Amino acid sequence: MACEVVSGFSNNGVCDSQAGVKQWYAASTVNIASKTVVAGAITAITMVATKKFYAITLDMQQSFFNDQAIGSRENASYAREQSATMKLAGNTASDIVALEAMGQGRVTLIAALQDGTYEVLGLTNGMKMLENRTSGQAMEDFNGNELVFTGKEPAKAPKIALGLITPII
Repeated sequence: MACEVVSGFSNNGVCDSQAGVKQWYAASTVNIASKTVVAGAITAITMVATKKFYAITLDMQQSFFNDQAIGSRENASYAREQSATMKLAGNTASDIVALEAMGQGRVTLIAALQDGTYEVLGLTNGMKMLENRTSGQAMEDFNGNELVFTGKEPAKAPKIALGLITPII
């Protein structure tokens, strides 16, 4: 990887749009058979036979993610710290089974953003999920599960085109 500044930045012609994640897809990281990333975008991805990404559908404005550069000058190091937070209302028996399984492995997430683009978190190393079940206290409080995914990656979360996602969900 080059360590030089190779270009400047502009507004990229992007118009104002909505922030946030409208849909998530999750898969066990070990079930990604191969992937190719070129210039900040996934150009190919395949799954182990019969494995796929599963949809996580949330109410609006109930999730977000961060992808932050970390490292130090004295160590000449660079990496990315990625995290995602989701609030799932309710707590069914099938939720309990799915969350227990997800919490025991490493997960790769695809975020479907409100602007119509997609980004992949935990692509190389996966993310660890911790979950907190809360009943709330007052009748208007949140009653459900808050999921927090964390991981470290060698590079910024890449974009992925919908055409590559459709065959793996």
